[in-house]
Amino acid sequence: RLFRQDLAQGGAAASLFEEVTAAFGRAPVLIINNASRFTESDLESLDEAELTATLAVNLTVPVMLTRALLAAVRQNDAQPGVKTGE
Repeated sequence: RLFRQDLAQGGAAASLFEEVTAAFGRAPVLIINNASRFTESDLESLDEAELTATLAVNLTVPVMLTRALLAAVRQNDAQPGVKTGE
């Protein structure tokens, strides 16, 4: 199944995680994030909006997806032998 989100938008990670969880009736046990954003801009022509969108897709969203998965594992789906750091 294909899930689409504009990952440059705020709240996209939470929305995507909720959509996947609803589609399968439970939180995923693994996340593979292949999303990335690259631009042809050099440092002199890079504007703040482009930088913000790039950081959102390449840095913020993977961290937020991981946090959502960790919260789900701790709350509902913890399996014997899975260590979450607590």
